[in-house]
Amino acid sequence: MHSLKNHNGSTLLISLVLVLLFTVLGLSLLSLSINGASKNTTRKDTVASYDLSQKGIDYLVNKIEYEVEKELGTNGLAASTYVTKLESILNKYKCTSITNTDKSKTVTTGNMEYCIDSYTNKVDISGKDNVHRKIVKIKSIGSSGNIKKDMLHEIEIGADSIPDFLNYAIGTNKTNDNRDGDGNLYLHGGVEIKGDIKVEGDLITYNKGYGNNVWVNSVYPRAQGYNTEKAKIVLKGSAYHLKNNTTMSDHLSRTNFKNNSNYEQFVREGKLDLTKYFNPVFAPEIVNRNPVKTKIVITDYESDMKFNYNSPNTTQEYIETNNLDKITVKNSNKTTKNMYFSAIKYDKKTIKECDWWGRCQYVEEVTTTKKTDPEIVFEGSNNFKSLSTNSNVNLESTGAKLSLTKDSLDNGGTAFIGKNLNIGNRNGTNSTSDDAKNELVGTYYIKGNLDILGSELTTNAVVYVEGDVTIRFSSIKGKELPSGEKGSLIIFSKGDIQIANISAYEQNASEISAYFFTEKNFEMYGTGSNIYINGGISARRIALHGVRGTSTSSQSYYGNYSYSYDTPTTQEKRPSRLRVSYNPDIIMTYSDLRQKEPIIYQIDPSKTLNRQ
Repeated sequence: MHSLKNHNGSTLLISLVLVLLFTVLGLSLLSLSINGASKNTTRKDTVASYDLSQKGIDYLVNKIEYEVEKELGTNGLAASTYVTKLESILNKYKCTSITNTDKSKTVTTGNMEYCIDSYTNKVDISGKDNVHRKIVKIKSIGSSGNIKKDMLHEIEIGADSIPDFLNYAIGTNKTNDNRDGDGNLYLHGGVEIKGDIKVEGDLITYNKGYGNNVWVNSVYPRAQGYNTEKAKIVLKGSAYHLKNNTTMSDHLSRTNFKNNSNYEQFVREGKLDLTKYFNPVFAPEIVNRNPVKTKIVITDYESDMKFNYNSPNTTQEYIETNNLDKITVKNSNKTTKNMYFSAIKYDKKTIKECDWWGRCQYVEEVTTTKKTDPEIVFEGSNNFKSLSTNSNVNLESTGAKLSLTKDSLDNGGTAFIGKNLNIGNRNGTNSTSDDAKNELVGTYYIKGNLDILGSELTTNAVVYVEGDVTIRFSSIKGKELPSGEKGSLIIFSKGDIQIANISAYEQNASEISAYFFTEKNFEMYGTGSNIYINGGISARRIALHGVRGTSTSSQSYYGNYSYSYDTPTTQEKRPSRLRVSYNPDIIMTYSDLRQKEPIIYQIDPSKTLNRQ
């Protein structure tokens, strides 16, 4: 009985210990569950608050961009008005002036607060303030539960008064008419590009050049960066490689390459492999960038430069001539005058006059005839504040120079030419010693065509052309400016641009320091020609045909011509006969010489520069 009692006490003790043990374990598990739930909530709030802080910045940036775009509307704003509107919107969202309703937004996961800490003008590479672009510091606080996360981002917001296409060595502009190779870039043979490339349509390459109406064995094109190892290419369409020779007209006008057996694509890991379209060592890198379509209305500039002989502050000067259709103006320097040249002709004849008594005498009678708008030939150095004529203008002889100079109030510096501007002696030979040495400075509006033929042209000019542009047997170099910098030539054309017969079959290239923009098509040959474009090209469609190394031309006894080129193996080691290199000084020329205040039509996508 005593032993049984002892066992009963042990059982009770063991039961109590077990109950206590399981109670402690249960409480521990409960505590762990509660702590885990609390940590999960904290972690969830931390992630949510970080996300809300980022969303606050995005929300404010979108809000600013929306309000600026609304102010711009469809017609845009003058650059100075745009700056005023932009700064007004930014000031509205400053932390010091923003109202509570404007700086916060509540969502299902919490709350976000945002405001602008400060903003400054962007500083360009040249060190100058760009008032059209702002570096904006945006504060944002995301709150979820008891957790808050704050951010400070530097965002670049705004637009450029400089056309976006001036930032590329080569750029095509799609007009959405979906015909005639709209937006396409064709690189045939050993073409070489230095700088970034923009293609709004398709890229088509081939390892053959084209010249004298035949395909020429060559190598693949090359592209390299201007300040970087690799060139960047913005490719909005796709890339195709031409497999076999084809008719050039059909090739350039094609709009669909995908379903044609004469074109192939190279893809690696789901992406275009550009090393198969270019020389593998010099293939550009595809970047995801939204190009900004800059609206250039060439005809808008006519009214800014045109004036008549009877316009206010205009000097009409009559030049004596025997031919009323053409006058010669030589070494005329009137840098403070807005000049309008006209023709005057004096016809003299001797007549016999007799009185009633038969006494006679011979007198000289002068008849004066005038013509308001004769063709003008400039010789020697000519410098005016502004010039206007409704006729042709010619700079034909060596030493013929035409300069337009702004006054101290930034007025003038323009010429309106109602018909064609012809530069050079038009001799049509490859010898540079035969070229006329000419100079062109200022801003020009040409109603007709621009023809540069047989000229060694030195220039610092912006030229707007309604017609076509033809450059043959010529070189173009930037004028040395007082600042020590070099000028250049910028051409905006509504018509086609053709460049040919530049240092044809010569070993040394002719430099053309210019940027070409056309609303139509651009085509250039570097098979016989040897061309170095120091500037860039922007057009609806661009076709570049080139080889590398030596090109020769020979004529048989019967007058037939034959042409020969280096083999592809040799070409790989030789310089290209068609090179296009980006020139950042182009932007300086455009800024210095433009006459009309730029119109801002849209703002660029914002860029995040720094995150804290």
